[in-house]
Amino acid sequence: MSTVFVCLTTAVSAAPVRGKLTGSAEAWGPASIEAYASRDLTLAPVATARVGPDGTFDLDVDPARATHVQLALWPDTGAPYPWLLHALAVPVPSDGLTLAVPTPPGQRDERQGRTTGGWLWSGALLLALLALVVALDRLLRRRESPLPATTSLPSLSPLWPLLAPSPLWALLATLPAALVVGWAAGMFLEPFDLLEHTYFQEAFSGDSPWAVATAPVVAERAHAPGFAILLWLVKELGGETASGLGPGGWDELLFRVPAMVAHVLGTWLTARLAARLTGSRALTVLAGLATGLAPLALRYSRDATPYSLVMALSIASTGLIALAWHSGDRRTWLAWSATAALGFLTHYFTLFVFAGQALALFILVVVGRRDGVTLARARRALLPLALFGAVLLLWGPELVRAFRMSAEDNQATRAVYPLAPSFFAFVLEHVRVVFGLPTGWEGAAAIPSLALAVGAVRWLRRDRAVALLLLVPLVLIFGLLAVSYGLHVKNFGGRVYFGYRWLAGYVPLFALVLLGLGLPSSTAETPGRLTLAGRAVAAALILGLATSGAAGTFEPQRPAQDRAASRIRLAARSGDGVAVLPAPFYSVGLAFYLHDRDRKYVHQGPSNWSYWGRGPNSLRLYGPIRSYGLPIETLARQPSLERLWVVTLRERLFGHAEFEDAVSDETLAALDVTWQRQRRLTLPFLELSLYTRRQQEPAPTWTTGITIDSTRLYRSLAWLPRGLDPDWFIDVFRGKAPIDLRLPSPPAPQFTVTITPAGAATVAPMPRDSHPGEARLQPPPVTVTAAEDAADGSTRFDVLRPDHAEVELRVTPVARARPFVVTLITQPPVH
Repeated sequence: MSTVFVCLTTAVSAAPVRGKLTGSAEAWGPASIEAYASRDLTLAPVATARVGPDGTFDLDVDPARATHVQLALWPDTGAPYPWLLHALAVPVPSDGLTLAVPTPPGQRDERQGRTTGGWLWSGALLLALLALVVALDRLLRRRESPLPATTSLPSLSPLWPLLAPSPLWALLATLPAALVVGWAAGMFLEPFDLLEHTYFQEAFSGDSPWAVATAPVVAERAHAPGFAILLWLVKELGGETASGLGPGGWDELLFRVPAMVAHVLGTWLTARLAARLTGSRALTVLAGLATGLAPLALRYSRDATPYSLVMALSIASTGLIALAWHSGDRRTWLAWSATAALGFLTHYFTLFVFAGQALALFILVVVGRRDGVTLARARRALLPLALFGAVLLLWGPELVRAFRMSAEDNQATRAVYPLAPSFFAFVLEHVRVVFGLPTGWEGAAAIPSLALAVGAVRWLRRDRAVALLLLVPLVLIFGLLAVSYGLHVKNFGGRVYFGYRWLAGYVPLFALVLLGLGLPSSTAETPGRLTLAGRAVAAALILGLATSGAAGTFEPQRPAQDRAASRIRLAARSGDGVAVLPAPFYSVGLAFYLHDRDRKYVHQGPSNWSYWGRGPNSLRLYGPIRSYGLPIETLARQPSLERLWVVTLRERLFGHAEFEDAVSDETLAALDVTWQRQRRLTLPFLELSLYTRRQQEPAPTWTTGITIDSTRLYRSLAWLPRGLDPDWFIDVFRGKAPIDLRLPSPPAPQFTVTITPAGAATVAPMPRDSHPGEARLQPPPVTVTAAEDAADGSTRFDVLRPDHAEVELRVTPVARARPFVVTLITQPPVH
């Protein structure tokens, strides 16, 4: 009876945590769900349940052990440690949870590998494209008529408007943007942040343009190679000098010159095109102000990123395709093809701009007047469009490979972004930023949106071809945002990243469409009251936009990583660790400032997590810790760490928090259990904290039965040999490398190592890492005696050595398909 009562009590006290795994859950195969009381995965789970064939799971958690739990996926095969499924803990009980699971992780060499299948598809599609162009050319040739001698956009230059003479008003419209960008770059130059450091880093990833274009580090970030090649050229032409790359110095500024020049060029091209299309000095000036001083354009006008160049190429292609359509000049068409190809290879999302332009021409031919002149223009467009399509197909396999690699490489990053809002709210947030509105003013975006719609209608009445070339790419913004939203929700486990910068290339198009408010209905009509009123409304909106953008240059826009690194270098001691929250992925940017300046850059980072300074007396820092799988709370249990510096990014972009603060706050709360914060410094967009270990009870004089399971090495961080390199974990699990276990010295001079099942093993001395100025210990040779294999297949080694030394045990198991266990048994001193 008492047994029944106990069982009933247990059943009543257990609370259910139920849900379903979606996304790529099937790719992991058979798996279990583990519930942890904290994000520290070295602790034992409080509940475990199998995942059903349909992805459902049902956990029974004792509320007395945990009121909130972290859920982790533990596959039967394929991963050496669990993967957190949710950035924040879920309450107990919970029902109806839906957790999106990313694709399983893979080794970098596996992710970076190329296959022939993509290139075969690319070749087949190229042949199909060629056949389609030949067929359409023959069809249109029969029905075309000669093009008229005059056009609505007369020009003798095939590279209009790049080489055409510029009116004074277009230059005057560009001047404010040039002054603001030049002042901000020269007087208020902020140091590199993570975003621009990645492009800067890619410039050092090869010794030739082709090596840079195909570098794995470029593909892992799904970056188009064009801007990295441009920065590589800057480096070769003088960006890398004997003085090194110092924050705020001329060398660093030189790498930002391409973005600054592109910003001014894009502003001038927009004003130049506005002058050609409208013939109005007032609208020319407004076009320059709306483009050059827009907050979205200014934000990326002086850094080592491609978004200013994307803006310039987008507006250049708009002017070229408008002229090419009206004039039919083949050289202008080829100039458009080259511009579009450069834009695509500079940033992949420009494809929505150029595809919108091609779609606009298709609409003109199909929906408009299909007379002989229109068909002749369409025939002239076939070859240029086909050339651009060929570039897409030739680079298509590399693009697909890059997006696949990026999805896997950013698995740990996905947990730090905010939960995805509705798609409507996602779009509205981006519209707010485009119009330069402050946070919380999303509803006010209806006013400029209405003005934009009115401007579009007036453009359609004035010139249908130009109007469609402006409007269709703008409409495809929703396609860009939909693709971004969908990929993030799928790969980031229901979380989303607000990619405002991807809309920078659309800023000139927004400006030109808005100018439609002040256009007469036709070129022959003189400006009337309605036109003047439209210009007044456009001027008010554009002046507000320009004021918001110019004012933003007076405020810090990047996290002060250089100041945090300077504080760490001044106050750190050898043996300290450095970590970055909310995801270790962002430690790459901080590593740029912590690393020796003679390196000039940090490419792949150190082979393991140990970061060594130069020279015998330099600091030895662990980190920045860059594991992509284990939470920082787990990594912090590494006993080699004496103190821990934590850089917590609190970055805000256009008033919106880039990362979910609750993720960092929960992580810091978990660290407070075993660590104690000694210092806290608040810097622009980040916090710097110093933690020391809390005083713990003294260890026993000797320990018996320390077990290290090969499948759960992360639970035994005290015995890890090479630190916290996540690829090493995967190597161990897949049998690609032997196990190297570092065994710190216990008080006893003798201990026994037992390996089950049997495997080859050797034991060698490994002196403890010394502090600056200390002599390294040189223990005598270690005595190893191996007993015969026991009946259970185990092998025993008796190790004799002095105190305070370390030995390294290398184990190569016979069969990696079966887990093996290393058991360390220390013996009490023999007196």
